[in-house]
Order: sequence, then structure tokens, then C-alpha cells
Amino acid sequence: MKNTLTTLAALSILSISSTSILAKPGPRGFNQGVSSSPAQRVLNGDASDFGALQDKFTAYQRLTNGGAKYYDKSDGELRKEHVTIYEKIQHVTLEDRLTEEEAREAIDELLTIGELHLASPDTAEASQKLEALKQDIRSKTEEKVPADALTPRLNRMQFHIEEAIRFGEENGDLSTGELSSIRRKLDSLESDEDSAKSDDEISDREREKLIEEAREIWRETLEEFD
Repeated sequence: MKNTLTTLAALSILSISSTSILAKPGPRGFNQGVSSSPAQRVLNGDASDFGALQDKFTAYQRLTNGGAKYYDKSDGELRKEHVTIYEKIQHVTLEDRLTEEEAREAIDELLTIGELHLASPDTAEASQKLEALKQDIRSKTEEKVPADALTPRLNRMQFHIEEAIRFGEENGDLSTGELSSIRRKLDSLESDEDSAKSDDEISDREREKLIEEAREIWRETLEEFD
């Protein structure tokens, strides 16, 4: 996936839904208390933590997650379907009904369909592929997950880290080594999560430990963008 910074800049005037919980920005616009270091900032765990890069990150989300990069006005229905599928993936992942790995694979496929359509527009073919992806997601989605094993806050942070990885990779902000390091930590987090949920429940202590682990990965990911 290749975007130009010019395209991102043009879209960066988009309004941002997430707002800072601290009024004073850091040198690059990051939210901060005493220091601009990610380890010392109060982080929201969402796009607002990107500070000066927030507009570009939000524009990137609109281009990819929102389908603006792949579908023009004549492809309104395809873009609508693209957005619906992305939101569905996010929703069932936050509900623990789709694993993080399955969600990654589904999003990769969704963006690939968009890239192929951008390179060689074919409405019927794209529509067919999107429908097949919907069916695949549906077949992998758990009908019901034990309430005691749900971790929506953790899943949301993991989802945002995945978005940050794609953003950093596409725009060259994250090197191959940095991407590999973040991926290893995410894989370790997912392994810890699976272990904690192996008995279909998770204690408050385990939950908070996993969330703090995710926060640390988020902090370290932001640090790589400094």
C-alpha cells in the first residue's frame, strides 16, 4: 500500500473525534503532563495520542479503513460495503468473537481487495470479493463468548496498535526492525491473553495486567514515531 504525504495532507483537515484530556501540548503536539516522553504522558489509547501526527493518522484511517483511497463517487456502494465490513471486524473483535489474528487477516484481505480495485476497477469483481470476505468473517465469528472472559478495553488497544503499525509501515515511520519488535510484543500479549482466558474467565488482576502490557506496547509504539 502506497500513499503520498501530499494526499494525506490534503485529507488532514478532517475533524478529530477524540479529544485530549490534557490541555497543554508537548513540543510535537503530544499530550503531556511534565514531559513529552510517551512513558510519562497520560495516554488515551487512541488517535489523540499521535499529537502532531494525529491529522495524518486520521486521514490515513479515512483513506484505508474508510475506503476513500480505493473507491470514488461512482463506487459509492462498494465503499459503503468496505466500511461496513471494517466496522464489523472491529465490532466482533472487541467482543472477543473474532481473534486478533483472524481480524488481521480479514483486514489485510479487505485492503487488498481495495488495492486491486484501485489498480484495475471492476465493480462486479470487487463486489463478489467483498461478499466472499463477509461470508468468511461470518464463518469464523463466535456466536457467543463467556461474559467472564470479555476484555473490550484490551481488545480496543490491540486494535489501535494494529492500525498504528499499518500507518507506520505505509508511511515509512517504522523501520523493519521496529515493526518486528512491536509485532513480537503483540504476539506475546496475545499469547498471555489466550493463557489467561483458557478457562473461559479472567480475573481482575489478570485483566489489569494484560491492559498494562498493552499500554506499554502502545507507549513504545508511539515512541518510535517521535
